[in-house]
Amino acid sequence: MNVLIPLALALILINHQKIRDDPYYRFSMLSIVGITYFFIFRYIDYYFSIFSPGDIWHSITKVVAVLIAVGMCLSPGMTKSTAVKTGVCVFLFAVSILAAFGFDRLIKVAITDLGGYFDGPPKVGTQRYVGEAVRYTSKAGGYSLSIPSRWERRRHESQADYFVVQNEEATLAELRPRCFHKTGVVIAEVIKNLEADALIENRLTESHCFKQKDAHVCLVKSIASAQISPLERWRWLVMNPATQQNIDIDVLIYIDNAAIKDEVNFVFSSLKIESLPTPAPICLSTMDWF
Repeated sequence: MNVLIPLALALILINHQKIRDDPYYRFSMLSIVGITYFFIFRYIDYYFSIFSPGDIWHSITKVVAVLIAVGMCLSPGMTKSTAVKTGVCVFLFAVSILAAFGFDRLIKVAITDLGGYFDGPPKVGTQRYVGEAVRYTSKAGGYSLSIPSRWERRRHESQADYFVVQNEEATLAELRPRCFHKTGVVIAEVIKNLEADALIENRLTESHCFKQKDAHVCLVKSIASAQISPLERWRWLVMNPATQQNIDIDVLIYIDNAAIKDEVNFVFSSLKIESLPTPAPICLSTMDWF
């Protein structure tokens, strides 16, 4: 049962007469209930969906929020309601609704920041590569990469560039540089979706997130638990929460080869970000690859 239902029932049973006879108190109480349900519950649910400390703590946190809301509604300062107090409560309710829908992304970014989602140490890949490499620039993405020369550049039917390394006719790995600017998504939600997709495909996931200058960076590895293709899929996600410049370096690895993995780490570490023009270029979506 939603914990808001006991809150409403408790208030109605305890103060049913005042709720009926005092419109100022009625609107004040409804405003507090609305703030609890539409704002506080919304971001409690978001926090626990990202950090997953356990269902019991999720329920306890919501119960505490309900008890605080009930205490406020039953406090002498609230029961002795006036037009000014009611106006303040209604105003706060309106602000919470506007914040939840108008600044949702910024609030979620703040929650992941304050919750320590990006407190991991920087993930540094292979900084140096002994072979030859070429510089690849993505104008739409606003970044450039160093790609080992043996990775062959190709053009997808969607007009997207990608790179493959082959042994005779067999493809050993594939690298897809992409971007998804101005989508309004939060990197923690992207990671959550990738983990859900991996679970459906019977894959294990490893993720490591940290801050790098103004960007949030995550390396997500999806590893097959059975002999399915690809054997591993690595995603190097770089998202600037202020400008919403979002970069996705997607790598499919078909064999367990240490040299190829070192080369992929070298590509990741070679990423250099440039500023985007205004308006931001339109990037290809993930669906354009299928």
